[in-house]
Amino acid sequence: MSHFAAIIPAGKALLEIQEVKTPQPGPDELLVKNEIIALIPIDAKLAKFGVFPIPYPAILGTSFGGTVISVGSAVTNFQVGDKVAAAKTAGATGDKYGAFQTRVIAREVTTSKLPQNVNLGGPVGLIGNLSTVVGLFNVGAGLERPETNGPASAKGKKILVYSSTSSFGSLAVQYLRQAGFFF
Repeated sequence: MSHFAAIIPAGKALLEIQEVKTPQPGPDELLVKNEIIALIPIDAKLAKFGVFPIPYPAILGTSFGGTVISVGSAVTNFQVGDKVAAAKTAGATGDKYGAFQTRVIAREVTTSKLPQNVNLGGPVGLIGNLSTVVGLFNVGAGLERPETNGPASAKGKKILVYSSTSSFGSLAVQYLRQAGFFF
């Protein structure tokens, strides 16, 4: 069985659509019919600037969502037909984990099950970025976390988010707003 993928053949090259062999999930993995991909800045930088050495040709893409079409033998929390959001982690190597394809392998540990009526856009944008946003603003910049029991009080501070069109930027704006910052 095969499916289509956006392949980057070499560093700084344009993506090419190619037919590739569909992998089977390992024991702790899921095969997902990909329905949405989050635009993550690192994916664009890898493609345009080749900022990290990776083996080419490669399938890029970090966060995605869709429907489970096959589960590995040790998977206990998911079944065929589940709607999911997933993220590729640093420990996942190989093209089968790249989100820029119509069938993607997801690790059970980095996948979240979603209600069937949920729009995939929100969860897919969050799953690969939430820890980065929290780390950047709370650990790196020393800002206060958002309140969990209601709206945050205005802190009288402003912050500039330069471009919020990616899933990361969009989440950053929402996170900072919930933390009481205004724009």
